[in-house]
Amino acid sequence: MKITGNILVSNRALPSLNISSKGRAQRSSLIIGRMPGKESEIFLLHQTVSNKSGTKYKVTGNIENVFVKFINEGKASIRLKMPPVDLCINCDDALSLKGFLRTLKLGLEDKNAIKTSILSTSSVSKTIAKPKTKLCIYKKSDYPVLEGFPRTLETVEINSISQTRFDERLLCLSKLQELNLSHNKLTSLPEALGMMPCLKILHLENNCLGESIPDWRWMNGSHIAKTLRLLDLSDNKCQPWPLDVENFGVPSLLECAARTVIRTKVHYSPELIPTVLIDYLNDPKFCVCNTPCFKTYFKTQIGISLEKIASSIQKCNESIHAAPADVYFCSKK
Repeated sequence: MKITGNILVSNRALPSLNISSKGRAQRSSLIIGRMPGKESEIFLLHQTVSNKSGTKYKVTGNIENVFVKFINEGKASIRLKMPPVDLCINCDDALSLKGFLRTLKLGLEDKNAIKTSILSTSSVSKTIAKPKTKLCIYKKSDYPVLEGFPRTLETVEINSISQTRFDERLLCLSKLQELNLSHNKLTSLPEALGMMPCLKILHLENNCLGESIPDWRWMNGSHIAKTLRLLDLSDNKCQPWPLDVENFGVPSLLECAARTVIRTKVHYSPELIPTVLIDYLNDPKFCVCNTPCFKTYFKTQIGISLEKIASSIQKCNESIHAAPADVYFCSKK
């Protein structure tokens, strides 16, 4: 069995020799199999582009520990007794890594329980396969129901397959920059979508968003508010239109310039700038962090205790203890 990914070989003996053990992970492959002529012995073969013959590590009686705390992220470490090294694996596909480690476990428990191929370097590829960065699905039969999505994906297109629910496995793609789910039947999106760290382009046109009870909480995510550059919600059933869209994204150049003028107290007058800009600058809202904002802001309403803002109070209704006040925020941080 073979897996491909970024693998770091860390020698545990180097620190005791006062030698830095810092190294870099290399794009490489790790294979589990048997040596020619030794059917009872199981080995790991680590191959890189610079080392096509590979480095062999004995498995039977030589595995000290296997660290799988971050297995769902495609990461694991195999600690060997001799030589004293750790194979730190960052695999493209978490499911493949899990299958590889299950095979390794079977080999440790019963070396005859698995059918492994004979290790050979004659068929080593000149280049290690590059990680998959784009996936396009236009038919239901192509959907990765069992195998899942490779963690290296940067672009995913799932179009015209009548998908009714958002696949939450997509939320695990930390490198995803473009997501196209157009021409489906999605009615809602999970709140966690707003936490995707790299998402820049999101196509949601021709779905059924807004058909049921509208839920746009994903727009309030701290990451997506900073990274998203294109959002297409055309041809949905958004009634009413989500208010957060109006103030979504990066402030305009005019907004940034006006904020700077107010914050730095730059003098302005009709002799210096057009009247329309005078009116614009004379109507700022102030964030709770004291940042001025004009068109790009978020507004909410809170209750202010009357006892905190007045020394004496006369009320016609004793149940009223707070006065409503508008509060503005310059961003979604």
